[in-house]
Amino acid sequence: MNFTLHKLKAESFPKQKGIIKKSWQLFSKKEEDVSLFNWNEIEKNKFHIVFHISDEYISRTKKGGNEKVLPFSQYINAFLIEDNFFIETNNKNYLSLIINFLKTEHKLDPISMEIDNELLLEIIKQTNGFLKKFEYVNDEDNDFFEENLKYETLIKILNTPGNEFEFVNFLYKNTFISIYRNGKISINSNDEDELLQIIEEVSNAVS
Repeated sequence: MNFTLHKLKAESFPKQKGIIKKSWQLFSKKEEDVSLFNWNEIEKNKFHIVFHISDEYISRTKKGGNEKVLPFSQYINAFLIEDNFFIETNNKNYLSLIINFLKTEHKLDPISMEIDNELLLEIIKQTNGFLKKFEYVNDEDNDFFEENLKYETLIKILNTPGNEFEFVNFLYKNTFISIYRNGKISINSNDEDELLQIIEEVSNAVS
């Protein structure tokens, strides 16, 4: 699954389930593009959120031009751990809709995070990951690619003035994880327990 990392003040969210249902209009009957489908507190300050997006498949014939519209529902997962907000991201338009929904409907402002050199080092240290692939640029915008790096070598590269990480792929236990400077995190797993464990590790590093 793919996520983008944001900062969002956890205290901005209502914590009592009764308040949540009222405030977030669960299972809203309005014809809204985005609504909150479900909310589950896994444990204290750890939440699994599911957004619902109303979309349509649109098709037409080549010569006749007849158009067929088929409505469908898209469900987007998100995890809020402390102040770290991970939004499932397979489509930029869906992400924009969710961000806009939070801003306009609930006066919340998720701030997109970049992952810089210091934060990447903390994530790798926290996960004790095996570095499979690594890409970075120097201050002259030259691209460099490394494979099978030791953590000590990564520290040396990222502590060199002018070097900035762009992408890393590493193995955490039995799962490959890719991280991009723009805050995108790709986890090669659909197992909920495994996803949550990895997201918690990343969140601990960010905090």
